[in-house]
Amino acid sequence: MKSLFICSAGNKRAEESNPNDSVGYPARHDFVVAVAALRPSKEPAYYSSRGPEVDCAAPADSVMTTRPSENNKNGTNFNEVSTLYTSFNGTSCAAPHVTGIAALNRQADPSLTLPADLRASFEITAERLGTGTKNADFGYGMVKSPWTTHPNYPGKLTTNAMSKSVVKSPISAV
Repeated sequence: MKSLFICSAGNKRAEESNPNDSVGYPARHDFVVAVAALRPSKEPAYYSSRGPEVDCAAPADSVMTTRPSENNKNGTNFNEVSTLYTSFNGTSCAAPHVTGIAALNRQADPSLTLPADLRASFEITAERLGTGTKNADFGYGMVKSPWTTHPNYPGKLTTNAMSKSVVKSPISAV
């Protein structure tokens, strides 16, 4: 499979002289899936860059993530597992959502072997937001899991989500 590049559109909307054309590089390239940020209300985040390059959008406000433990603030304690969480905002939160959806789309349909196929899968399954056509704020809309069938997808896992058993292969040190 060739590579699919998924990048944050950027957080420069409010800073640019032309906020309607504020997508940064590398997301500005034609071969990249540019991801914009959504608020929980599915409105565009005030900071999310916008422009014709935006392909899709994903949740990006108050996204929960782990943070280093108190004993690992310098990032050198590799043995202690943190149980602390924090939230952050930005298109850097949205792009991993889309990357995960790309992996799920590929898992659901192994024939999606070309970047163009995966890109098309976003366009087809996205929840249309805004004008209902591709637009500068949402692209084709909010990406959705291929296993989501609920028409008003709230952006969270639903009760019809399927679980897969994972077979772990041993990793040898080189």
